[in-house]
Amino acid sequence: MKELALSILLIGPRRNNNLDSIGGTTVSFENLIYYLDSNKINHIIINTNKYKKRKFDFINYVYVLYKVIINLPRINILMFNASPRGILFFSFPIFFLTWLSNRKLIIRIFGGDFYSFYLGLNNIVQKALLKCLKSAHLLLLQTKDLIQKYELLGCKVCWLPTSRSVNVTYTINKVYKKRFIYFGQITEQKGMDFILRLIDSLDSDYILDIYGPILSDKYLFLKNKSYYKGILNQDQIPNTFLNYDVLLLPTIHPGEGYPGAIIEANSCGLPVVASKWMSIPEIVIDQYNGLLFPANDFDSLLNIIENLNVDSYSKLSSNALIWSKQFDSEKINLDLIYRFNKLLV
Repeated sequence: MKELALSILLIGPRRNNNLDSIGGTTVSFENLIYYLDSNKINHIIINTNKYKKRKFDFINYVYVLYKVIINLPRINILMFNASPRGILFFSFPIFFLTWLSNRKLIIRIFGGDFYSFYLGLNNIVQKALLKCLKSAHLLLLQTKDLIQKYELLGCKVCWLPTSRSVNVTYTINKVYKKRFIYFGQITEQKGMDFILRLIDSLDSDYILDIYGPILSDKYLFLKNKSYYKGILNQDQIPNTFLNYDVLLLPTIHPGEGYPGAIIEANSCGLPVVASKWMSIPEIVIDQYNGLLFPANDFDSLLNIIENLNVDSYSKLSSNALIWSKQFDSEKINLDLIYRFNKLLV
């Protein structure tokens, strides 16, 4: 059978001027768009963040569905990219519209908490949502834990981990100089209280700098601190990371999947000290490309940092570079498009 030319209707969140839009989901979505643009793959984009304030959710909803209806005749695959909440609100009408128009439906779910979100729904909504998920031609999930769970539920699952550009080879001979970085959204759930306690607890020969958008009024005082360095553009991240030795990620965020910061750090030779939380142990292998501590255990975190030395660091840094290569966006997206083309045969 003749293979059709791939044409994708891409629905997902783009970055806007709202600080909430700065994060892993928008970066992952923008990376996919960049890949499609670079490889001249035909696609149409519908931005689910067009109206950025929560009170505009209904306007966003109507806008997205209107754009889906008018663009469906022009494509053969619809790829819907969303968090669990977005999946719940949009999956029913999108499933119906793709079924009605005989288009292939791909659902990509960001984060690592979709199963707990699903279990929290009432039985009627659960069954309806599962029918939509099972009807999708591919259900793209970020973690292997989610893959296992939804495969057992009968979905056509595919692992789509967080990916980043890993196209520069950095030296594997980094020397440990006690330079630590936190990079991410600045919230209590991301572990900012632990970061601030570390700054107060570590000796003066340690450096610990903070980068990222401040999303809580509780941390606005950081703007007056020398160790708060602001928000990085995506193209500033590699060179910034090269000025540090270790990424810190003491997260207890309930939606944590595979944080892109881990891949970005590893690709620059930085091992990661992270909490043993959600699916973090899938991407940070303890004593290999990083070090794990029990979530909410500050003493364990402090002990790991104070016991890190030049010898143990060298191996972790070398392994981090090797580990990051499997999450290269070029490789991940090439495989994704191959799967899309197979659906059209």
